[in-house]
Amino acid sequence: MRLAILLVLLLSVSPAQAGSIYRWVDKSGKVHVSDQPPPSTARQVNEIETSTPVVSDDLPYATRLAAQRFPVTLYMNSCGEVCGKARSFLIKRGIPYNMKNPEASQAIKDELRQHAGSLQVPTLLVGTHVAKGFSESEWGDLLDSAGYPRFAGAKARDLGAAPASAPAASAGAAANKPAEGF
Repeated sequence: MRLAILLVLLLSVSPAQAGSIYRWVDKSGKVHVSDQPPPSTARQVNEIETSTPVVSDDLPYATRLAAQRFPVTLYMNSCGEVCGKARSFLIKRGIPYNMKNPEASQAIKDELRQHAGSLQVPTLLVGTHVAKGFSESEWGDLLDSAGYPRFAGAKARDLGAAPASAPAASAGAAANKPAEGF
């Protein structure tokens, strides 16, 4: 039964994100399975790492292209409201990302320290560019510069090339092109 629940949770993870699935036991002995890190009082914590974000064909073309060029990693743990806001921001924008918890392993701690110079969470890694702490404007600028669309929701088929005579074709392409030097 537990395996079935875990499989359902793994399959229900949005195709635009990846990270970890946690299984733990609370103080009263109840077993929990979630994509959110468990509270510090949890016992028998098991973490299942999912590797990289799955970039679905259902995502807008610009999002898929940006994800190939500048993959996004969110380093976070159970840091409370600020980590929740950071994660919600990425979900709202439809950004495919890999979530890593530096409390889960020494390897992830070392990786975060190498990229960011500290263990501060949340930290966003877009390609090789780092933003420590959550700032909606800073994170938005970083994602914009990498070519991620500002709004989620358009399907890839909706972003097909317009006829050459359509004036929106060049404007749309310019809006989705990453800034030089990013």
